[in-house]
Amino acid sequence: MPSAADRRLTVRLAAACRLVDLRLLDHVIVGLSGWYSFAMTDPAALQPHPVWDPAAP
Repeated sequence: MPSAADRRLTVRLAAACRLVDLRLLDHVIVGLSGWYSFAMTDPAALQPHPVWDPAAP
């Protein structure tokens, strides 16, 4: 399972991609216990939040 930091990074990646007119298709987390695909398990996380502050932690 991805950490809270992984989820925040995914949202920020999607928002950054949107700024340059790209679409984030997936964010895959690979660890010792396996892998996690946001596209397969939580596709809504790949959609940028409508109000995104790039300076937010």
